[in-house]
Amino acid sequence: MATAELPLQELYELFVGALINPSSGIRKFEKEGVGAVINGTHEGEGYLSLLLVFPDNVVINKIRLRNISRVLSGIMQTYPVQLQIIPIDIKTMTDGRLNFQGNYISNIINQQNNLILGPVLEYEQKFDYGAVGSKLEKEFGQKLMDSRRRLMLSEYHKDVKDFFALAGNYNSTLHALRIIPNEIVNMLDLRKNETEKKKSTLETIASCFSGVDIMAINNLRDKYTTPDRLSEKNIELIFYRWDLAVSCIEQLVHSYMTFVPKPNTGNPNNYSNGIICSSSSGDGFK
Repeated sequence: MATAELPLQELYELFVGALINPSSGIRKFEKEGVGAVINGTHEGEGYLSLLLVFPDNVVINKIRLRNISRVLSGIMQTYPVQLQIIPIDIKTMTDGRLNFQGNYISNIINQQNNLILGPVLEYEQKFDYGAVGSKLEKEFGQKLMDSRRRLMLSEYHKDVKDFFALAGNYNSTLHALRIIPNEIVNMLDLRKNETEKKKSTLETIASCFSGVDIMAINNLRDKYTTPDRLSEKNIELIFYRWDLAVSCIEQLVHSYMTFVPKPNTGNPNNYSNGIICSSSSGDGFK
């Protein structure tokens, strides 16, 4: 009997068994500090949830992420189930402002009959589920989550030659990278004086935040693709740009949380006025 013809519950059990295999599944990444929660199927929903907790300081190691993506691709092809991937990192969850899902992560971790791998419960002790974030911060967090989720599916879409999904997810990530800097500049009102008003968005980001690869963001802005332009010959270049784009989004998140402290008034829209921007005119980014 083909796996696709198996009873749904049996298919799920085979999928989970492959997922937790210590030599070929995601369990082998426990020694690298990666935690995971496999949430059993809900009656009538017909999918599995896989929460992945990366030990990184916002910017996830892309070699590790791609290795996990390849493992998932192989298992998903063998046991075709509906899988919801939820990739998070410790730093963003510890800060809490960009956690747009409220207690959803907590519910996944603490739900009965789930399967926990690695130091998830230890990590969760640091998570701030009660942090008050603004509407824009929540939207920022969702863009971060979506960009990581699309990247984690890229190996699967490549292996099954779904170039429409590949191109769409890749382009969506580049689009998010284009608009996030504008959202940060506008949200923090960083163009308060005449000097800042003369700068482009990326010049303002470069002068107000450190740790962001502005050159990479600028270079990626027009690197969109279409399904008919994807092939085995150029897929690695697309993946290189894709990894870099997600890392740039993560750098923006990290810099935001570093330079914009949590409001101490309980008002999520009371942003810090203490950001000091360089008076430099920037490097000509647009």
